[in-house]
Amino acid sequence: AFPGGVVWLDAYGDNDVPADLRERLRRAQLRAVARRMSLPVQGRSQADVESGLARAIAAKNEPILWVVDDVPEAGAGPRRL
Repeated sequence: AFPGGVVWLDAYGDNDVPADLRERLRRAQLRAVARRMSLPVQGRSQADVESGLARAIAAKNEPILWVVDDVPEAGAGPRRL
């Protein structure tokens, strides 16, 4: 049903996760998605990575399921990527 793939992001829904950490984790996850799509990320700004990712997704023109999970795991803090 989703030939473009499935992307699962952790939104770190725990209110104990500071906003700056949540943003760093979001950026790291999007960089990881770009790497999995064989897009260059090394030495690129976050804006370049995200716009490159958007262009690559548009160019594929295939449905992609994006899951953003904001339910914290019981007793778990932020996970490292």
